[in-house]
Amino acid sequence: RARPNKKKKALQQREPIAPTLETLHPQRPTPTLPAKHSKSAQHPIPRKIELSLKPYACSFDFSKYPDTYVVVDLETTGLDVKTCEIVEIGAIKVVNGEAVDTFSTLIKPNNPIPLDATSVNHITNHMVKGSPKLDAVIPEFIDFVGDMPLIGHNALRYDSKVLEQQFSDYGSPIEFVWFDTLVFAKNLFTPPYKLGDIAQRLSAKKHGDAHRALADCYTTYAVYEEMKKLARKITTN
Repeated sequence: RARPNKKKKALQQREPIAPTLETLHPQRPTPTLPAKHSKSAQHPIPRKIELSLKPYACSFDFSKYPDTYVVVDLETTGLDVKTCEIVEIGAIKVVNGEAVDTFSTLIKPNNPIPLDATSVNHITNHMVKGSPKLDAVIPEFIDFVGDMPLIGHNALRYDSKVLEQQFSDYGSPIEFVWFDTLVFAKNLFTPPYKLGDIAQRLSAKKHGDAHRALADCYTTYAVYEEMKKLARKITTN
């Protein structure tokens, strides 16, 4: 009667890797020790998210996406675009791909910030206690933007609707020209499409804490510029 071989070492099974710009040739699987013997078992290394291009990515026309623009991000009291209030606006002015100026302010909403919103953006009622109301911020923001187009992540479904609706509610109806890095990403590669995931896949530099307006602006700026480089590379090859 055969006995099981207790000394047999497990091999890590390698899942198929989708074609990427970085992995042009398949690699052989590397044998590893079982998790209980691995030095990194108690300190797992974050899984790298591969960048898999869509088949039609090389035909995507990115020429309409501007080199001079303003990146915008909002932090709000909720996800409902009709009822939420803005509690922070961040913006970065970019000229020919270079960041030249920033805009950032907390905003005191008319109603208390819900705890579930604070749990995401870490903005408390105490933090906004002495901050300006939105009606005082609107003219400063419009002056900062001028006639430049705006860029944001998921901006067409959220930020643009919230910003323009609330500006209109305060007597400043205005329609900006918007470009969305989420739409850009969906034309280039496969999911996931969260801003942090895209930044990791593109090795784009992230700044500060996620879900704070100016920090997310810097990440969006880095992601946008990297996507333009990628689009330019795959459409000219």
